[in-house]
Amino acid sequence: TFTGNLHPAIGVAGVWRSDAIWTKVNGDGLTPMPYLVHGDTQFGNMTNSVHDDNLTLTIPESSIIKFNVNKYDLVNYTSRLTVAGILNLESSAGHEIVFTSYFDSQYGGSTSSEPFAPAVQDWGDIIIRHPDSEIHDIRVRYGDKGLHLQSNESAVIDGLDQGIVHSTFEYNEYGVYLDIQNNANITPLIENDVFTGNSYGIGTFAKNTLGSTTKATGMSLPVIRLTTISQSTQFPIYLNGSATLKYLEATTTFQQNVHRGIGLGGYFGGIKEQMVFPRITGDLNSPFNGKIFPYVVLANTNFEWNTSAKVDGGLVYKFVDNAELK
Repeated sequence: TFTGNLHPAIGVAGVWRSDAIWTKVNGDGLTPMPYLVHGDTQFGNMTNSVHDDNLTLTIPESSIIKFNVNKYDLVNYTSRLTVAGILNLESSAGHEIVFTSYFDSQYGGSTSSEPFAPAVQDWGDIIIRHPDSEIHDIRVRYGDKGLHLQSNESAVIDGLDQGIVHSTFEYNEYGVYLDIQNNANITPLIENDVFTGNSYGIGTFAKNTLGSTTKATGMSLPVIRLTTISQSTQFPIYLNGSATLKYLEATTTFQQNVHRGIGLGGYFGGIKEQMVFPRITGDLNSPFNGKIFPYVVLANTNFEWNTSAKVDGGLVYKFVDNAELK
């Protein structure tokens, strides 16, 4: 039995090289107690930077996973979970798995016993590297890059093509972050999700290989449908590197975002297909009533010479101070 513990949680840390199940444990009046991730916790072989087929981390339904926070050293200390193996989520409708801050007492009770409120960027991210890690029925709160799909494969393939469905992302810097580091593409299905109160709902990134003989030619091509992105404190979507919104469907809706537009920045060197910048119906709330979003160049944006782009007619491009589009 567990009772009267100052920090009622099961701590996890370090490098894991075999299958694991984070079994639900009841105690201290909690059903279940949360698991608490300390520092950079890794599952699988990280040496080759790609996915690992030899390991599975299973998290049961209704689990609560918190991430430790050092309020006195936020620069040098960040908790994150990197899964190079398969992440097997046993969540279901009504029995979601929650990933949140050490200071979030709304889920899993008061774990820290300290008088701090949870905040954006309290912790890092859940880095997913395996295409068989299906993401469904989760809630991600107060992270930096929240759910972070990272593609390191050198082969020109659709590497990370899993679903991200029936999930909620709230109060993160980025709700979902699509990260191209090499030549493989990221092609997830983002469906029936809710993004609310994040700085950016969905963000992309591509390793900048401009001027290098070895190029990162992958690109992000998410299918986004039946999803709501609302109350973003920056932009609902930030394309900060090789990505297209060609497959964003009209069933995706935007509401009450502070900056009503699609952010642009970074390096565009993808070659899978043409980079399409489509017309996207913006915030539906009054007085905007579905006006087409402008694209906003937030930082220097560079396209490789062999990267083809198509810009739909009728679009407006805006620029922040000194930002360039090349």
